[in-house]
Amino acid sequence: MAQKSGLEALDIGALSSEQQEKLKQFKINTRIANEIYLRSHPEVEMILGEFLR
Repeated sequence: MAQKSGLEALDIGALSSEQQEKLKQFKINTRIANEIYLRSHPEVEMILGEFLR
């Protein structure tokens, strides 16, 4: 039996256009905040580089 990932039956209309726009802005703001954090903490890049090696 194939395992389900939970994405088989997405309800595209689940969010209103206003909610979709808020979600889009939230994602953008989160990415910006993450980028600012990573740029101000260069040790994170070093740690990740060592981990991935």
